[in-house]
Amino acid sequence: MTALKVTELATANISIDKNDLLAIAVSRSELHIQEQLGTATREVKRLEKAIADGNKELASKVSGIAAKIAKPVVTKLETLRDQTESKVKIVTKHDSKDDTGTINIAISVATSDQWGGVTFCTLSGEYDDTAKALVTKIKSDGESLVTAKSTAVEWRRRLAQLPTLERQYRARLAEATLSKTKQGRGLLEALGGDFEKDVLALSVS
Repeated sequence: MTALKVTELATANISIDKNDLLAIAVSRSELHIQEQLGTATREVKRLEKAIADGNKELASKVSGIAAKIAKPVVTKLETLRDQTESKVKIVTKHDSKDDTGTINIAISVATSDQWGGVTFCTLSGEYDDTAKALVTKIKSDGESLVTAKSTAVEWRRRLAQLPTLERQYRARLAEATLSKTKQGRGLLEALGGDFEKDVLALSVS
């Protein structure tokens, strides 16, 4: 038996009713929603990783800028320390503000046990173009992440509403069937008016 005849035989023995049509419609909707949810979820993860990587790269870049700014002072202090055979430690710390692109650096001198440390000087600097570009990208990715998360939430909401969608499809099929006969149209008419008002009142009570 050829493949074509097998297909024809299988098709001939298949019986399709309204419930099958309903299942097809709901299944297609579910697949579409799942695909969209998957896309949105992957975008959320991509953006979260991009932001994390961006922040890590920015922190490294800012540390490098701070070290470069502090280097002349640190070098002089190290020379003095070595000449006097001192055991003090030279400590450089910095903090930054991404929104203004500024870096504040504090250079302190402390004994080896960290007691009696004093701030030698404070310096300041600005982000270079690369750091500024990173800040802009991280901010843009953050805004996109908010949108992507909102999109994912919306698709999850639609997935949760599939039972409601199925009821709506069933209602449409029933209405389409009833509208074909006079008696059916009478029933549909009876379901309108006060009945709909009662249902609305029930939904808000």
